[in-house]
Amino acid sequence: MKPDLLRVVESAHDLGGQDRHWLQGVTDAVGPFLDDGYGAYGTFVDASRPARLRSRVVVRWRGHDAGAHAIFLVNNRESNSAATGERAARAFRPTQSIATASETLGAETFRAVVGDTVQVFPGCQDSAAVLALSPRGVGCLVTAPLSRTHRYPRSAKQLWARLVAHVVAMQRLRCSLEAAAVRRRDEGEAVLSPSGRVEHAEGPAQAVSARELLRAAAVESERARGRLRREDPATAVEMWRALVAGRWSIVDRFDRDGKRYLVAHQNEPDAIGPRTLTDRERQVVAFVAMGHSNKLVAYELGLSESAVGAYLCGARRKLGIRSRLDLVRLLHGMRG
Repeated sequence: MKPDLLRVVESAHDLGGQDRHWLQGVTDAVGPFLDDGYGAYGTFVDASRPARLRSRVVVRWRGHDAGAHAIFLVNNRESNSAATGERAARAFRPTQSIATASETLGAETFRAVVGDTVQVFPGCQDSAAVLALSPRGVGCLVTAPLSRTHRYPRSAKQLWARLVAHVVAMQRLRCSLEAAAVRRRDEGEAVLSPSGRVEHAEGPAQAVSARELLRAAAVESERARGRLRREDPATAVEMWRALVAGRWSIVDRFDRDGKRYLVAHQNEPDAIGPRTLTDRERQVVAFVAMGHSNKLVAYELGLSESAVGAYLCGARRKLGIRSRLDLVRLLHGMRG
């Protein structure tokens, strides 16, 4: 299967099926980008407490069934030692979108972690992973053994950070819909045609400014899925923002007659941080605390870069903090 960046986004935006089905789709889309002849593996992971790393569900794209856990670095349920926790903290740094074990752990440490089970993948010297974690450290990852050590360039990391933003946002939406006992993809605050015409709107989506933002986002996502996905996939990914105005995720809906519409679901990120801040300020601070640039936060929330900067300055002013680093330290301290 030929690698297709937009397929990663589209697979993340699939609201149908159970969690395993969704994870399989994401793994199938990411796998071709990582594969070095061994296949790729996907799992849900909770890295909120690295020393007690937890995972559930393992799916594969090609590769072997046996020994799949061997490439999940420090993901060992039986070992909660300090050393394992330190490795996990390095391997699951929230600033990462795509990385290899030799970058985060070092090649020698990687081989020590996987031990004899690496024989399941003869010649394996490294492991690549696409990591999609929320600010709380919960999400999923797709990883693959490599026959040689490798480092991804900055440009690749920046591109994958945007792809990961969609995976994180849509996993959050799936969880919220499931918690509300709502699995129907046709329920949302707005319904649009692929051309951007607003067919229905309710709540905040009724405002003229909101309708215009949703219309523009629908048009941009359709352009991204057109010729650009083949001719300039990086630009296509840049155009298709993970959220609209920090509130909505847009997903496909097909009527019984096969007609396609776009549905805007409320999908605001968790607001993490001091209660003295507004929800939007706390959302921005949460992503900044992950080491994300203002430009990436703007993409993740569907805001302008200037708006992100304004929210960040407002948060620092309210908290009496001068630097970005002090703000990050404060939030990490609150998490304990």
